[in-house]
Amino acid sequence: NMEGCVDALRLLSDAGHTIVLVSFCGRRRAEETRDMLNKKFPTLFDEMYFVKDKKYKHDIAVSRGLDIMIDDRLDVLESMPTVTPIHFIADVPLNMRSHNKKRVIIEAVNWDAAVKEIINIKSKGYALGSHLDKICYWVINLFFT
Repeated sequence: NMEGCVDALRLLSDAGHTIVLVSFCGRRRAEETRDMLNKKFPTLFDEMYFVKDKKYKHDIAVSRGLDIMIDDRLDVLESMPTVTPIHFIADVPLNMRSHNKKRVIIEAVNWDAAVKEIINIKSKGYALGSHLDKICYWVINLFFT
């Protein structure tokens, strides 16, 4: 389900987006992930952050001025009012998809769809950067470790 992640991130980076990884994990996994990413993809991310509590993702988004958040967790997106949310739904059951009536949450079924949504958002002039969540972390672990 994560096919195309690295290519999508490179395409977004080449288009001028700042790519920031914010991952929910423990210390050991964070160290392993950071080491592996720095070794295999040293220029893929502009910044990397690892948090032990999902609620800190929003704090990082605010402090870094992130304006787009891609996540497979709807609860995380709903708790982040300062970003344009993209719900990555490739493996998300229908009953756990976006049904929020108070806020529009964009759905993307794969990385091509996510890139198209980001380009569409940027073309409307209200998103200047992009944020990537743990999704790519899973991809890299599945395909490269």
